[in-house]
Amino acid sequence: MKYRDLDVLVCPDCKNFPLKVWVIEKERGAGKTFAGRCEKYCAFYGLSNNLAEIDISTCEECQTYEINVGLLLCEECKRWYPILEGIPILFKAVQRNIKVEREFLRKYGDKLPKEVKVEE
Repeated sequence: MKYRDLDVLVCPDCKNFPLKVWVIEKERGAGKTFAGRCEKYCAFYGLSNNLAEIDISTCEECQTYEINVGLLLCEECKRWYPILEGIPILFKAVQRNIKVEREFLRKYGDKLPKEVKVEE
């Protein structure tokens, strides 16, 4: 997933925006056509104000990164969503896969904030 995707993603459970991102693995690719500046939230810098003041060359660079492994956290309801193989797993709480979440925590738990845990 791209940092830019966080400019539009909301928490599936409570609809809070923006989601906070923890990047565990990212890679720089060839990039795609420059899509412009984020409109509401810059996840690369964690900013939601004064986006027009960000140097546009930074936006071009940001869009070359692909987040392969990470985590999205809703700071409102505290629900979290893993990013695996570049895909954010954004299921509502009733649809979540606890087995996948436990494996994610086993593998990456030491790189995540302490509020991230599997609740039964």
